Amino acid sequence: MKVSLEHKYSVDVDSLFALFQDQDFLVERCLATGALNATVLEINHDDGVLIRVERQVQVDVPAFLSKFMAPTTHVLQTERWQGEAGGPYRNEIDVEIKGTPVKVNVRIELSAKGRGCVNLVEIETKCGIPLIGGKLADFVGRDAERTANLEYDFIKAYLKRK
Repeated sequence: MKVSLEHKYSVDVDSLFALFQDQDFLVERCLATGALNATVLEINHDDGVLIRVERQVQVDVPAFLSKFMAPTTHVLQTERWQGEAGGPYRNEIDVEIKGTPVKVNVRIELSAKGRGCVNLVEIETKCGIPLIGGKLADFVGRDAERTANLEYDFIKAYLKRK
């Protein structure tokens, strides 16, 4: 399953990129989108920006998929940002849902647009299990899209508070 989203913000690209590296913000964003808990494991600036966040999430898994995915799962998200001041910034994200045979890859391009910026998000989910794998990948993809849109709403509200 592939999903493409466009999220527009009223802040400049460098300010949003800086926010995306803030440890407290990362945890708050996870909790605001329904995570039961979240921990930033690493923020490393050696070659671009590497961010690793682990969170525990609860998902309403349909009965026919419960053999492949628990309702409470641990998610490890690894982000690899590259870019220069003024953008664009590109991010390759690997999302590992522990105990689930689905691969989730997210590509992001954060670029300046007028006085604000735009975040282009592409989510791709795959599962190699015959017959049921497509349904599992679609379920995870729809949940990833829902979470990305919740993140967008949270970020817009967060920026208004600041």
